[in-house]
Amino acid sequence: MQSLSSQVDILMLGSMGIASDVGVYKIVVSGAALAVFGLQVVNMVITPRLASAFAQRIPSKTASLGSILSFGLTFPVVLVFYFLVQKYWVLFLVVNM
Repeated sequence: MQSLSSQVDILMLGSMGIASDVGVYKIVVSGAALAVFGLQVVNMVITPRLASAFAQRIPSKTASLGSILSFGLTFPVVLVFYFLVQKYWVLFLVVNM
């Protein structure tokens, strides 16, 4: 049931739209999930350290480390998708004309 509810948006778009548009939407949603994955990893690692640093009254050092790690894991994914879109967007427009 959970896998069905996670794909409802794609099923709805498929029933109302063009298959190629649904494919592009699925790729974009998967890319966004990949970018968020880095944030989730950092959150799992940094949360216990933030709690202990807060208890010791030194939260700023750990918080800044978490920010740097989040940025460092997410930004490369965003750059890759940005440059892939720049490179292949013309092909997508030509195919759909």
